[in-house]
Amino acid sequence: MLFHTINFICMFLPISLTGYYFLGRKGGLDARVWLIVISCLFYFLGTRANLFLLLLSICLNFCLGTCLEKNSDQKLRKIILSLGIFLNLGILIFYKSYSLFEVDSVANYKTAFTDSFVPLGLSFFSLQQIAYLIDLYRKDIFKETFLNYALFVGFFPQLIAGPIVRFQEIVPQLKNPKTYVFQYENLAIGLTIFILGASKKIICSNRAGIVANGIFNGVSQGAIPTMAEAWVGAFAFTLQLYFDFSSYSDMAVGVARMFGIKLPINFNSPFRARGIMEGFTRWHITLYRYFSDYLVRPLLSLLIKIPLKKKISKTRFAVSVSTFIMLILSGLWHGFSFNFFLWGLLNATMAVGFYLWKEYTRGASIKIKPPHPLVVRLKSGLLIAGILCIGICFRAQSLEEIKAIILSMVGMNGISLSPIFYDYLSWINSSLISFDGFFLNRFVAGELMGCFRLLIIPIIVILFMPNVYEFLYHYEPALGTERLLKINQKLTWTPNKVWAFFMALISFITIIYSFNADYTISMFEYFRF
Repeated sequence: MLFHTINFICMFLPISLTGYYFLGRKGGLDARVWLIVISCLFYFLGTRANLFLLLLSICLNFCLGTCLEKNSDQKLRKIILSLGIFLNLGILIFYKSYSLFEVDSVANYKTAFTDSFVPLGLSFFSLQQIAYLIDLYRKDIFKETFLNYALFVGFFPQLIAGPIVRFQEIVPQLKNPKTYVFQYENLAIGLTIFILGASKKIICSNRAGIVANGIFNGVSQGAIPTMAEAWVGAFAFTLQLYFDFSSYSDMAVGVARMFGIKLPINFNSPFRARGIMEGFTRWHITLYRYFSDYLVRPLLSLLIKIPLKKKISKTRFAVSVSTFIMLILSGLWHGFSFNFFLWGLLNATMAVGFYLWKEYTRGASIKIKPPHPLVVRLKSGLLIAGILCIGICFRAQSLEEIKAIILSMVGMNGISLSPIFYDYLSWINSSLISFDGFFLNRFVAGELMGCFRLLIIPIIVILFMPNVYEFLYHYEPALGTERLLKINQKLTWTPNKVWAFFMALISFITIIYSFNADYTISMFEYFRF
């Protein structure tokens, strides 16, 4: 069930909230039981989701956690922890690798992965429970009741596609009696975040998807894109994926807040980052936080012990290797295919390359007057957007299509320009240049300006509009916002009639767009991981 569908908004969510707060008047226990029931129902109503495997995973990990808590023998605790990690990763790898023997393309892989018995959100709740076992082993947390643990894993807003939450972030809220008392502020804040997220999905993500789908579907049918088509298609899909995940993250936080529970921020305007690695960590905050705490830091402690000539070399070596491994694994986390491995490899190469370049050129640059903040934001946005265009590995259905698009992007398949340039450039004698139009294959109706009109709203929102968490910064819309956001604009949300009218207007526009045949509701991309 998708968050932005009529069934969820008009039926599932109101019934869930009504039952939750009605039972909350009698005590937190009844409300938590209700929350578990509706979470299981939400998961069951997903695309053939395997509810039994989810419940089995919760029970097994809770039992392993109980064993870790009761045993004081360090060797036995290590064995229990290793068994837990092996079971969770084993199930995850089994289902991820299952597709390799069934399908031979990324598109078919995605379809089989979603429509078969493979459970939705497997990657998310597997990593979440591994973190729980590690934290118990380290004695950073202590075992709670089964009901609280089941809610920590199965709370439906974050179950399918994150954020990846920590035990110590959710359980204290579940134990607080005030969580189950209805508060107008929670409803207003949650509803505002949800509306803004839904509008980004229906208006921004689906607008960009019209351009991306037209071009990529044409390439999948054997057409060779022009240079303009390849670049616009790659950039459009990057925008589509950006708003797809951004909108889901917002709606998940908004729905949870309506239930009085704060989830951690998971998306923070990555195109405004000032560096490559910062862009990655802003894209999927909780995933890279997870890798940082449970992979990179242990790796750094091991790699730093390797004897090298210089101390600074040890640091650079350790950071480079651990970053490279993390980004490779983040690619494979999305799926066991060469496309995702290639995506991780390209990301890792760029991130490590920029890190080493920055390290070795530190202090060598001449101090100049800093540019205008607007120029910095625009340059950062264009840089990150161009780099993230390698996201074509997500969208292309085969390596042949990736090759065709990349060759077109660098001009190896010819450069087709608009006829208006003929009088100025006709003197160029090259078989690679023609003047048949930017969009020779007509993947998308109209020329470059037609695509630009579809992409202008997403581009404006990304580069110049404050994000959802900046709008509501003073009301702590999500966990971690006080550390990640720096507010310097006057435009912030307040619970008054003006903002209520503004949000009603956005809701109306979103509903109008949802009835447009071109803006058909689509599955969230991260549901497939």
